[in-house]
Amino acid sequence: GDGLLIRATKPYKKLGLCAKDYWNRKSTYGLVVQGFCDAWCRFVFLDCSHAGATNDISAYYKTMLYYVTNKYVGDDFCFALDEAYASIDDGKHLYPFSNGQLQNAKKKDPEMYKQMRAFNQIFCSQRITIERAFGQFIRKFGIFWAPITFSNLERIPLLITACAHLVYNLCVDNFLVNKFGRDELNTNPREEYPYPLPLLPSVDNRYYEKNHQK
Repeated sequence: GDGLLIRATKPYKKLGLCAKDYWNRKSTYGLVVQGFCDAWCRFVFLDCSHAGATNDISAYYKTMLYYVTNKYVGDDFCFALDEAYASIDDGKHLYPFSNGQLQNAKKKDPEMYKQMRAFNQIFCSQRITIERAFGQFIRKFGIFWAPITFSNLERIPLLITACAHLVYNLCVDNFLVNKFGRDELNTNPREEYPYPLPLLPSVDNRYYEKNHQK
């Protein structure tokens, strides 16, 4: 999993939003997307409801996925994330060793340092799948190449989710079937994740906040 910034124009005044909340450190307005994919680059979860100034870890904390993970996911499973999520220390979120940790290990235990470097290399080679998924997604839809007009609060999240879940994932499924054949895959790709992604991610946040307070 990782975060992605979808660029947008300055929010219209009629929306009553604080424009500064949508100004990202990359010097543009936009929305922060929290995305998770499988090994085939198919998106299995998207949340597009956070303002551009929100950092990845803060946005992830407010998603339904984080709530469900802590409440229902066992210790046998974990999510592969980057160092931006390193403050999550629950055994269910995996991330690479930081440069500081590597340097300390290099001074105190050279052998451990080699093992940590090897882990980072293997881990990052697998986690890069989400980077590939984001890259393919943006490249496929030219509408995301330029800032999207921010005239409606739900328009951009709905557009992102529809493009990712209804079109992009379908394209990946067709590619896999054409390349390997349905018998070779031994499953209908869409049957692995029968639960559709929410069309309005803000509903997820309300669900999370309602249950998290109990």
